[in-house]
Amino acid sequence: MSQSLSQAHVVINFLPKLLLGILCICLYASCGDLFPSGKDDPLVVDAEILRVDIEPNPVQIGDTVTLTCVLEDSLADDLRFKWHTPNNQRTVTTKVNQYSFEVELEEGEYFGSVSVDDTLQDGVTPNKSFEFQVIEK
Repeated sequence: MSQSLSQAHVVINFLPKLLLGILCICLYASCGDLFPSGKDDPLVVDAEILRVDIEPNPVQIGDTVTLTCVLEDSLADDLRFKWHTPNNQRTVTTKVNQYSFEVELEEGEYFGSVSVDDTLQDGVTPNKSFEFQVIEK
C-alpha cells in the first residue's frame, strides 16, 4: 500500500510540470511571434526621389558640377545611387547621394538621371531625370 501511495505522490507532483511543458510547446508552435528568433525582418524602404539639385547651374566648361539626389525621409542606410550622365554617356555608382565631376562638354543643354537601389530589397527602383546647362568661360 505504501508503494502505491508513493507512486501516486510522484504522479501528482510530476503531472503539473508535464502539463506546463506541453502548454509551452503548444504556445510556441501556435504563437511564434511571442518568441522572436532574434532575426530582424528586412526593412521595407520606399525611397522617393524629390529632386536633383545641381550646383552650379549653369556650369562653365572645365568647372566641377555637383549633383545631389534629395530623398524623402528614408530609413535605409545601404542605398546605392546610379548616376547616368550626361546624356547617358557614362554611369557611376555611389554610396552617397552626391556625385561631382569636371565638365568636359561643349556648350549646350545636357540631360541625365539618377536611380536609387536598396541593396537589401528587390523591387521598384526610383528614378529621376535632370538637366543642366554648360556655358563657355
